[in-house]
Amino acid sequence: MNGSLLIYFQKDSLQQIPHYGARILVCKALQPIKGSGNPGPFDYQRYAAFQGLYHPLYFKRGDYILLDGRQTNWSDNFRFSLHKKVLHALTTYIPGEKEAGMEEALLVGYKDFLEKDLVQSYSNTGVVHVIAISGMHLGLIYWLQNLLFITFKGRKKLSWVKAVCIISGLWLFALLAGGGPSMLRSAVMFTCIIIGDNLSMKAFIYNSLAAYTFILLCFHPGWLWDISFQLSYIAVLSILCLCSRFTIL
Repeated sequence: MNGSLLIYFQKDSLQQIPHYGARILVCKALQPIKGSGNPGPFDYQRYAAFQGLYHPLYFKRGDYILLDGRQTNWSDNFRFSLHKKVLHALTTYIPGEKEAGMEEALLVGYKDFLEKDLVQSYSNTGVVHVIAISGMHLGLIYWLQNLLFITFKGRKKLSWVKAVCIISGLWLFALLAGGGPSMLRSAVMFTCIIIGDNLSMKAFIYNSLAAYTFILLCFHPGWLWDISFQLSYIAVLSILCLCSRFTIL
């Protein structure tokens, strides 16, 4: 069985926490993820299995050994290094830890520096989605890039250059922000729209939505049982169904 491990490291000032690419020698036996055991609650074991997670590990100092060398790939290494540079720029030029933490959450989805009381306040008022990266961010980036390449409008020879630049920018931001289901859905949607516009093709919006769903599920079938994936598509479908009614009114 292939899958991933969910690893927790105990916070310890004397402990060296591994970074991306580090290799560790584990000194503990694997234990399966267990549910609550009560009838009717959320089945976390089943949910984790759909995410490719089957075993958790809780590490204290002395439970693992850091080995020499690193094992990385160029794409993840580029993404993590770029993410680190963006966070460094935000903390450098934005005064105040609270303000920098909020900007990091709003711009790249990094929430480690957000105050717990602030997050709890957003949750209590039901607006926690305000500090979450979503398709709206990609929509704004798509709009800004269209403004940037407005001089390319009407030039057929440069239309594909514009399309490649915009698609590259959208996917770079989507991966930089963590590549969540909502981000990938929006990135696939805008990619199809841009390619369709350059081919002078117009598709029925519901067919497009079904196509985006099919492409993402081919990439990760377990998302079909992901509640965030389900709610995301229900929200988009609801907007599409009600949009024409509001337009008529």
